[in-house]
Amino acid sequence: SILSEVTYSHPITKDRECPLLPSTHVTMDKGTGLVHTAPNHGLDDYAVMKKQHIPLDPCLVGEDGCYNSQAMKELQGKAVLKEGTKFILDFLSADIVHLEDYVHSYPYDWRSKTPVIIRSSHQWFIDVNQIRDKAIECLKDVTVVPGHFKKVFQHQLESAPQWCISRQRAWGVPIPAFYSSDRNKPLVHRAITNHLCSLIQTHGIHCWWEKRVNELLPPELRNKLELPLNEYQKGSDIMDIWFDSGISWKCVLPEPHISDICIEGIDQIRGWFNSSLLTSIAVRGKAPYK
Repeated sequence: SILSEVTYSHPITKDRECPLLPSTHVTMDKGTGLVHTAPNHGLDDYAVMKKQHIPLDPCLVGEDGCYNSQAMKELQGKAVLKEGTKFILDFLSADIVHLEDYVHSYPYDWRSKTPVIIRSSHQWFIDVNQIRDKAIECLKDVTVVPGHFKKVFQHQLESAPQWCISRQRAWGVPIPAFYSSDRNKPLVHRAITNHLCSLIQTHGIHCWWEKRVNELLPPELRNKLELPLNEYQKGSDIMDIWFDSGISWKCVLPEPHISDICIEGIDQIRGWFNSSLLTSIAVRGKAPYK
């Protein structure tokens, strides 16, 4: 692009120089071909910044949908889609060349029928790159009916991104991680996981939500692991439901935990068939079905 070497002044901070970034997800058949890029609030935008090796700035929007302490003082506490929008338009009024109403698509939550604010956040991932080749190799020995769908399955594995296994919901299987007060780094250790497993076997899965941190992470375990005497908080993330169903081969099937046949629709190549294969490969290096 002839604009790829051009820079401009940030419209809010003024003294910050920003680049114009080329990308194939923006076309000239809609609008001007120039769009605002917000890598904290869109997957395409994030991918562009990552490709250009540009570091991600702190997210200015909190979980409550309001501007947080990282934003300019006048914006802090304002709702992004309400008074925050009005403030930004007023703030930039002297720099706006043309203004008109424009109808465009916007994501809405299908349950509450309200606008969704997409924001970057810390998540848990399975590194698919470490198991991709083995999964493709094991798929060769699996019978798929109709046979031509095996190629579709293989392509899915070849192009699969890193698997985000965490979700922010009020129910589900918890991810057993603790955080110190600054929440910069999670505390995860096999000894802690084993202790939690014994608690769950005795008290049920709800014990993660019901018991206090000192019961889930008792002093004797902290001493054994030589952990600092910080105050820890329970993580609130839960497992992706595809991870739940993806380990059914381990929880439902008897030894050797390999199914003779799995019957589902073609859509499950991206769902249950895929998650079952990846979890089985990660744990024991072989497919969970024939």
